[in-house]
Amino acid sequence: MVHGSTRSHSQSQSGSPAGKTEIDGTIMSSQSTHRHTALVYDPALTAHCPWLPHQKDEPEVPLRVETVMSRLETMRLTAHCDRLQGRNATMEELLSVHTREHIERLEKLNDLTEDCTKEMEAQYDSVYLSPFTHTSSLMAAGCVCEAANSVLAGKHRNAVAVVRPPGHHAYSDRWSGFCFLNNVAVGVRQAQKQGMTRILILDWDIHHGNGTQAIFEDDPGVLFISLHRYDHGKFYPSSEAADPEMVGKGDGEGYSVNIAWNESGLKDTDYRYAFQQVVMPIAKEFDPEIVFVSAGFDGAEQDPLGMCDLKPRIYNYMTTELQKLADGKVVIVLEGGYNCDSTAACMSACVEALVGKQPHSFARCKRGPSELTKQSVELTKWCHREFWPCLPTDGPMDDSTSETVITSSPEPRGDSSPLTSPQPSPRPADQDSGEQRDVRVPEEEATAKEEATPDVSIPAVSGSVVTTAGTAQTSQTVDNAAAAVATAGHALAIHTQPHSNPSEDSSLASTAELLSQLQLDDGPTMFFAVTPKTDCPHVAAVRDDFPGAVNMQQACEKCDETYENWICLHCHNISCGRAINEHMKRHNQRNPDHHICVSFADLSAWCYACDSYIECQKILQPKLEALHRVKFGVKSF
Repeated sequence: MVHGSTRSHSQSQSGSPAGKTEIDGTIMSSQSTHRHTALVYDPALTAHCPWLPHQKDEPEVPLRVETVMSRLETMRLTAHCDRLQGRNATMEELLSVHTREHIERLEKLNDLTEDCTKEMEAQYDSVYLSPFTHTSSLMAAGCVCEAANSVLAGKHRNAVAVVRPPGHHAYSDRWSGFCFLNNVAVGVRQAQKQGMTRILILDWDIHHGNGTQAIFEDDPGVLFISLHRYDHGKFYPSSEAADPEMVGKGDGEGYSVNIAWNESGLKDTDYRYAFQQVVMPIAKEFDPEIVFVSAGFDGAEQDPLGMCDLKPRIYNYMTTELQKLADGKVVIVLEGGYNCDSTAACMSACVEALVGKQPHSFARCKRGPSELTKQSVELTKWCHREFWPCLPTDGPMDDSTSETVITSSPEPRGDSSPLTSPQPSPRPADQDSGEQRDVRVPEEEATAKEEATPDVSIPAVSGSVVTTAGTAQTSQTVDNAAAAVATAGHALAIHTQPHSNPSEDSSLASTAELLSQLQLDDGPTMFFAVTPKTDCPHVAAVRDDFPGAVNMQQACEKCDETYENWICLHCHNISCGRAINEHMKRHNQRNPDHHICVSFADLSAWCYACDSYIECQKILQPKLEALHRVKFGVKSF
């Protein structure tokens, strides 16, 4: 199923909606004099707090919201907002998300005693309870409803709710992870009640919004996108629901998008890369009518739980980008964030974007995304490629505010000529229809890709590139390529058909002489020679044992394909190459220590960690010889 390709109206790409003018760096309405950003907060949100000795080290404390409000006041950002009165959520609003039993259980906390507190806390996952948990939770959900209703009614273009306890871990029937009521989910249900049929929830809290995803996982009217640490299932909430493979259920399949990080120390450029490669392309294709942000700031620098290094500017950037959607209707809701100063600085950066202040600069940002970041993003794209044809291939990062450039790397090819350009396997919907889809890619991104991509149909690979154009430099380039071929012991892959072929009985003195005879009808011939890496440090990690009799006709363990398969030398998994369904690449992404695989087609060895073909070193020789014996009946190469 392909999502988002049948919208009847186009989405504006402008950051400032129609009818707005910019004065002194602030976008103001030309049709009314009121401020276009609503701010909702209430002192009752601080009532829930640690009250027993065993709770003294809890990080989810009232100071979190108090510091945010103090910072907004100090920066005079509150002067650019309309302050709305907070209120409790109604029973009707709560029942749109939570079970009645869940709500009644929360109400009973008003009579909580010290004796039963520990016993009740032990029944749930990472919560602490107080006699005022119900008071603050009810206010938090109500404040989000108030913010959402103001935007839905057209009174304000956007809104921010500075609330606690957070909500995105709360399920419809149970508390979890400091959360009791799912504040954003309650706000979304109000939007649906008022006729919104396409709602985006972006959750950038460093922890996966497992509660929110569970509530909407079968709802095609709600697109849930989460950027979170996963650490292969070991980072809280330690649930498989945070895996990129979890794409939704039933009618909601493809509407849960998980970008799962497997490392700490994430930087701004990691998030920008994910935003440009996944978040914005899918969001624009979905074309939401309103955007809700589960804005956790525990990914910010110095946060004791997130252990990452995000600066206020990335939150400013993400907020600015989101305002290009839904005519700017964005509701930001505070979730996590446990370094109070960092949380306050990052929320202030978001509010700066909402009120139209000048975007923060990325001019000094030189670092590109990490390799693990690129792997995580590619895995998410792989899981959603059948749903969202708009997802781009790797390309340069939009550097309108940054000099960082992101480039793609070669992948192992699974055919007998490892350098030929594979075509991606067709999506099921593509097979059923010859209809050409309108894949919306930002114009600046398309231009950047056009300029950065060579005018050939195969990606650049490690080694030498030879152009035979009849120029003075041809012989030198050909000699270099010939030397590379001799060193590697690999054949050249010829990209185009030559003008004339050498006769079969001709005797050529060298590879260079062969190359010099090849011509093109209408341009230079491109040759690609690969020099395998000779000092791969990862071969020592491959298993010593090897199957005595490998069935080289065995199907891919994931898709039953028997063509162009590879074998992992760490676990002997057999999976298909990129030209089929990319299951070996995905096997490496899910098992990052499994670096080295060998092609059944041509017995070439590839190392994912080195991102290169590798030489047949002594440690690999027995395994390659075993495969060679199976394939050709002889041992020697």
